[in-house]
Amino acid sequence: MSTLDSNIGRFVGALKQRGLWENTLMFFVSDKCARASLLHAASCVVTCVCRRRSGGPIYYNKKAMTGLDVQTGGGANNFPLTGGKLSMLEGGMRVVSFAAVGAHPAAARQQAFGQLMAVADIHATICDVGGADLADPRGVAAGIPPVDGVSLLPVLAGGPHSAQARDAIPLALNVSMGDHPALSPCSGSALIVGDLKLITGHQHFYVTPNQTFPTEDYAYVWDEAHMLRCGDTGCLFNLTADSAERHDLAASEPQLLAELQARLATELAKRYERPTGEVDKLAMIRALQKSNGFICPFAQD
Repeated sequence: MSTLDSNIGRFVGALKQRGLWENTLMFFVSDKCARASLLHAASCVVTCVCRRRSGGPIYYNKKAMTGLDVQTGGGANNFPLTGGKLSMLEGGMRVVSFAAVGAHPAAARQQAFGQLMAVADIHATICDVGGADLADPRGVAAGIPPVDGVSLLPVLAGGPHSAQARDAIPLALNVSMGDHPALSPCSGSALIVGDLKLITGHQHFYVTPNQTFPTEDYAYVWDEAHMLRCGDTGCLFNLTADSAERHDLAASEPQLLAELQARLATELAKRYERPTGEVDKLAMIRALQKSNGFICPFAQD
């Protein structure tokens, strides 16, 4: 964290030195929440906690148990939210972000905002700042839906009490986590509308972590006992009153549940998934080699 802070400081310093900072709008956003356990999600690598001589914890693959010669990172703390990476719970979806000053409207500086925002909105906001047109006639002609993002400039200009830029965020639309036995039950959809959130399907990691982390390997979060089962009907939560998603309102608020179910059906009807054709793992490996290990779009030669 200190390295990240230091290097962002160097970047900002370089912009100021060149007289560019006052014409800059910089977003900082996490791509996902932390994993809920120290268990490697992709290969179910068992990890253990050891101590460096400095006293700090490190997490690594226990090869004697897994037979895999790989290194794996540790988890982190999403407290007081429930869940973690790979789940549609707030502990898997809600991330830290901020927009730094420079070209920032004065009303938005040093303020905390509670409005809904999705990562696609950053793209739309940058296009708005630069005067770019989000419309894509060629994409529309090819049957591709419009860009999902909504510009956040009205929110930033209006300050923390401005109206929402968007009234809803489809977090996941009929997503399956694949064929891995530990992940396959984790599927479904999630939608936030205002204060309310609807989750369908089943979600792993229905556990609120300890405030102090780590105290154990948290491997138990994969157990069936810690799975939120919402089924096709769905679970309903009020995120303002219950950010930990512990009080399911589906039974007590049938009208609200029906309204979000209808909105989810509307969003599902708009879902677009690009046809990828047959998977070519060799072509992907070649593309990785060409890009020095960076994952990026590729096509067969």
